Amino acid sequence: MFLYLLVAIQKLYRTTDLIPDNACFFMDKTILQDYLWILRGKQRRAILKALSRPRTPTLLKEELSIKISNISDVLRAMEERRIVKCVNPKDRHGRLYELTTKGRMLMKELTS
Repeated sequence: MFLYLLVAIQKLYRTTDLIPDNACFFMDKTILQDYLWILRGKQRRAILKALSRPRTPTLLKEELSIKISNISDVLRAMEERRIVKCVNPKDRHGRLYELTTKGRMLMKELTS
């Protein structure tokens, strides 16, 4: 994939000191770790793709046929990694989740 090519290029340039470590967003180590974390989980990939527009956990459950407890766990982990954010965190019911900029970039990379 494109991301692996960028990592290889980064390693090459690091040895020759031609570009700084932060020259490309995808060369950030945490972005790479998040990308690989999403790739390893079938439910994580499905939830990320379903969040192309804001959704509640209940809507995700109905669309993806995944248990609500699993959806909550994945959303919580994604929120900690700053891949998604809760639009209305003060509400106890009907919380709406959407992708952050980082989440949109990861989704774009997954779908390309």
